Amino acid sequence: MIEEFRRHSYIIDIFSEEIKADYKDILTGKATCEKYERSLLFLTDLLYQYHNKDVIVLIDEYDIPIHDGYSSGYYAEITNFMRSLLTAVLKDNTHLARGMLTGVLRLAKESIFSGLNNPVVSTLLDHEFSDKFGFTPREVDHILADAGLESLSGTIKEWYNGYLFGKTTIYNPWSLLECIRKQGQIGPYWANTSDNLLIKKLITCSGKAIKSDLEVLLLDGSVVKEIDGGLIYNHIVTNTKALWSLLLFTGYVTAKHVDLLEGKTLCTLAIPNKEIKLLYNELITTIFEEVLSLEKVHSLKEALLTGNGVLFSEIVQDFIMNNMSFFDMPSDEPERSYHLFILGLLVTFSDSYEVKSNRESGHGRYDIMLIPRDPSNWALII
Repeated sequence: MIEEFRRHSYIIDIFSEEIKADYKDILTGKATCEKYERSLLFLTDLLYQYHNKDVIVLIDEYDIPIHDGYSSGYYAEITNFMRSLLTAVLKDNTHLARGMLTGVLRLAKESIFSGLNNPVVSTLLDHEFSDKFGFTPREVDHILADAGLESLSGTIKEWYNGYLFGKTTIYNPWSLLECIRKQGQIGPYWANTSDNLLIKKLITCSGKAIKSDLEVLLLDGSVVKEIDGGLIYNHIVTNTKALWSLLLFTGYVTAKHVDLLEGKTLCTLAIPNKEIKLLYNELITTIFEEVLSLEKVHSLKEALLTGNGVLFSEIVQDFIMNNMSFFDMPSDEPERSYHLFILGLLVTFSDSYEVKSNRESGHGRYDIMLIPRDPSNWALII
């Protein structure tokens, strides 16, 4: 906001000393909270007087302050501030030509939009503008041809494609452009720039059902979930619909298919590509390292891959005795929790092993199977 005031400093000379003082206070970070809440309204009024034209207001990533507030413990304060700020500039503004907000999440009306009258909303589930926020396959083909990287088309598709906006297939634009800028070097570019703190917290605190669904996703399956277009952050931990909506709208899952049933939006969700799957693997590894210690995680993996069952058993028992409660084990299926724990650990092997869970094979059924991507490595059946 201060940067925007600095950008328009050219207008201030024609105004009174009182207005100049208020402008300077905002510019230098000395204004009161109330003045910052009305700062964009104040700026548009001055711009109108200077140019004698109504003002177009464009606000990008409007949801970032709300996200940061929720993650860092000042959710109520930032929600109140953003509600006042947006109501002032977008509703109580006689010099507004039009306004547009863009962001990852569509926050619920009762969150910050309660003061606005009938805003027109378009999300990634809608067809309108579905090809405007990323690259379509045809555009990617042209980009790769121009860059001389056509031979990487298949690999780039595996890593950065997979999103569905409306009915349009979309590549992650940031990752694609970074890959091209680095002459075709594949890497988790978007994943490395995103703030995963909230997602990590949700995975750590999620219940048995969520962890079971994540197991399905990590094994390249899909789950059908109801999605809510309007998100209330306070409901994310307790409301599974809000949680899956967050994962969808932030790009951690994609909607392979959408059904509208009796007013409900049901989406078939899956992990979109290798970049996001790697992100999940790294998050799970981090979670295990925090509760087990990095040394024990490495020892656990080494014990499993070298067939040292005694050491593997000792480390697992130590973790369970020191970190899990009797109440973490549901009475109807306690084995399920142990299974998810081991599976979560083994999913971190996915760069070198294909991990499968609870499948029929031969004359029986295994719990977990690790199939080496390099045939010279051991295969494991648990």
